[in-house]
Amino acid sequence: MTQTRSAGPSTTRDGATAPRTVVALALALVAVGVAVRAWVGYGGWFSLDDYVFYVRAMSRAPFDPDLLLTPYNGHLMPGAMLWVWAASHLAPLGHGLVVTTMLVGVALCGLAVVGLLVDLFGAREAVLVPVGVFTLSTLTLPGSTWWAAALNQLPQVLFTTLALWAQLRAVRSGRARWSLASVLAVAAGLAFSEKTALAMPLVAGFSLLFLLRGTPWQRVRLALRRTPVTWAGYLVLGLAYVAIYAATVVSPVKEGVAAGEVATGLGQALRATVVPGLLGGPWTWRPLGVVDSLAAPSAVMQVVSAAVLLGVVLLSARVGARWRAAWAFAAVAVVVDVVLVIVTRVPVVGADPVLLEYRYFTDLALVLALAVGCAFLPVRGVDPPATDPRPEVSVGSWHLTDDVLRTVALTGLAVLLVGSLVSASGFRERWAANPGRAYVTTALADARTVPATARVYDAPVPDAVVWRLLWPATLPSRLLLPAGGRFTPLAVGEATDDLRDFAADGRLRRSEVSGVPLAVDGAGTCPGPATPTRVRATAGQFFWAWVVQLDYRATSDGTLTLSTPRGASVRVPVRADGSRVWALVEDDVTWLDVTADAGSGACLTGGVVGLPQPVGW
Repeated sequence: MTQTRSAGPSTTRDGATAPRTVVALALALVAVGVAVRAWVGYGGWFSLDDYVFYVRAMSRAPFDPDLLLTPYNGHLMPGAMLWVWAASHLAPLGHGLVVTTMLVGVALCGLAVVGLLVDLFGAREAVLVPVGVFTLSTLTLPGSTWWAAALNQLPQVLFTTLALWAQLRAVRSGRARWSLASVLAVAAGLAFSEKTALAMPLVAGFSLLFLLRGTPWQRVRLALRRTPVTWAGYLVLGLAYVAIYAATVVSPVKEGVAAGEVATGLGQALRATVVPGLLGGPWTWRPLGVVDSLAAPSAVMQVVSAAVLLGVVLLSARVGARWRAAWAFAAVAVVVDVVLVIVTRVPVVGADPVLLEYRYFTDLALVLALAVGCAFLPVRGVDPPATDPRPEVSVGSWHLTDDVLRTVALTGLAVLLVGSLVSASGFRERWAANPGRAYVTTALADARTVPATARVYDAPVPDAVVWRLLWPATLPSRLLLPAGGRFTPLAVGEATDDLRDFAADGRLRRSEVSGVPLAVDGAGTCPGPATPTRVRATAGQFFWAWVVQLDYRATSDGTLTLSTPRGASVRVPVRADGSRVWALVEDDVTWLDVTADAGSGACLTGGVVGLPQPVGW
C-alpha cells in the first residue's frame, strides 16, 4: 500500500513554498534591512543640515509658516519640518529618537513594498528577489540613516509605493476610491519632497506597461476609462503644486549644462553608483567631509557589476514575458533621476560629490525592484497564471528548470546580502566617527554646571561639529540651551568679570582674548569720574562684535563706563579683589573713552580688543 506524504505548513502539495511562508520570508528581509540601518544609524550622530533643521524647529511654533513654508536648498517640505519639530521638542538633540523615527520609516517603506509586490505577483518564492533588491540595496542606506536626507527620501519612497499600490487596486476594481487614494498618497509625499511629483508619471508608466493589455492606444483608452479619477486628480494636483512651488521656491535648475556633461554624468552615475548599489555595492568608499562617504567601487567591481546586470537582463529575456518593458521602465527612471541631479546639483557642487552620493538615488531602489519583478514574473490578473506549464528553456547545455532558477535566485539574494553588509560596514566606519556626539555630550555636561553669574562667549562650535556656513546653527546657545544647557551668553553691551567659552573638545574654559592690544601706560591709566580718558587701540579694527578685555586694579568696588566711536556705551563692574573684566561691544573700537565712579580708584593696567581664542577654524 503506497503512502502519500502531506505537504507541511511551509510547502504546498506541489513542493512550492506556501504563501504564508513566502510573506514571512519577505518580512524577514525587511527586518534585515531595518537591522542593518539601525546598526549604522545608532552608531552615528547628527550632521550638517540636521543642525539647521533642529535650530529652526526649536525657535518656532509647530505651525509657523516660516517653519513650514520656508524653502531650503530648493526643497519645499512642510511635512518634513513637522517631523523635525516633533522629534526635536520631544528630545532636543536626541539622536536615538531621531534614528528610531527613521527606522519606523524604513520599516513602513519595506512593508509597503512587500504589500505591493505580493499583490502584484502573488505570494510566490520568486517575489523574494525584488523584495531583496529593495530592502538590501545600498541605494537606500545613506538616505535612511542621515536625518536631513531621510526627511525627504523615506516619505517620498513610502508614498510613491502607496500610490502605485492604490493604482494597482484601482485598475483591478475600477473603484474610484482607490484612484483617490493614489492621488492622496502623492499629495502626502509632496509635503515632504517635491521629487514625489515623479510618482505621477511613474504610476502612468506602471499602469500602461504592466497592468493593462492590448496595443499602446488600447491601453491608453482603457486606463482613461477604467481609472479616470487617477488622471484627473493627478492633473489638478500637479498644476496646483507647480503653481505653489514656482511661487515659493527659486528654481533649482541651473543654466549652462551641456549635453556632453549630461552624457558623461549619466555614465559615471551608472558605472560607479547605481549599478553597484543595486547589487549590494559599492563595497568600498571614498571619504567626503567629516563623516560622509562617496561610492568608490574598484574598476574590477564596476566591470563585474555591469556583467552581472547584463546577465540578469539576458536571463530575463529567456524566461520573462515583459522583460523589454521592465528594463525600459527602469532605464527611463534612472535617466530622469540622474539628469535631474546633473541639472540641479552638479553645477553648484561638482560631479564627483553628487553623482557618487547614494542619497540622490534612494527612490531608484523601488523602481529597480519593480523592474526586476516585472522582468521575470507574471502580473496577477494580466499575464498567464504562474501555475500554467512553462516550456523548458535552455542556455547551451544548461536547462533553466524551476529548480535551477530557484538556485540562481537564492544565490543572488545571498550575494546581495553579503555585499550590502560589506558596504554598510565600510559606510558605518566613517559615519560613527562623528566628533559631534562627544562634543555635545561634554558641552552639555559643562553647561549644566556653569555658575549663574558667569557669561559664555557664544562663539561658533568647531567646524567638524557644525560647518561654519550653517550659522546660526553653529552657535552653542542655539544648540545647547534647548537641550538643557544652563548658561547665559554674553550679549552685546554687556560686561562680566567671569567670561568663559567652549574649547574644541566641548569643555568650558576661562576666556583669554586674542587681538589688538590697547595702549595703556605701564604704570596704569587711571580714569576719573568727570573727564573721559581715551585709550587707543594699537592697530585699526573693522566693525564687528568685539570682546574688550581689560586688566585693572582697584581700591574698592565700582564701575567703569566704556564709550565707543559710534556712541555705544557699556558699564563694566570692577571689584577691589578683581583684576580682569570683559565687555562685548559692536563697533570698530579704534579707541575707547573710559570714565570711573568716584572713589573706586580703578586703574587700567592692560587691555586687548579681539575675540576669545577660536575653538576651531
